[in-house]
Amino acid sequence: MNNSQMESAQAQVNDVVGVMRNNIDKVLERDSKLNDLDYRASNLEASSNMFQQSSRRLKKKYWWQNMKMKLWLGGCGIVIFITIVCIIYFSVPHGGGGGDNSVTTTTPTPKAVENIQNE
Repeated sequence: MNNSQMESAQAQVNDVVGVMRNNIDKVLERDSKLNDLDYRASNLEASSNMFQQSSRRLKKKYWWQNMKMKLWLGGCGIVIFITIVCIIYFSVPHGGGGGDNSVTTTTPTPKAVENIQNE
């Protein structure tokens, strides 16, 4: 093997070593980016869990608030309904004059007749 072949082989080896070093640098850079991406994904997962919990609490809070409002409105509606029914019931005459609508006549006693004649 002569000197030029050795130099040529050495140049090829140097080129391969350069490419390998470049590839190793890219792999290390890629690893760094993957670690950063993994860190961001973990943060995003934690944030999404916190958001989910807070949204559940908020949903429950507003559900109860809505239910309270419905109960208040229902109660007020029932009170108004009962009030109207009572007003109508007590304002309509029920014919409560003793139950017997026939005319009763009484015969005057002799003393009452005497009093009327004396007047």
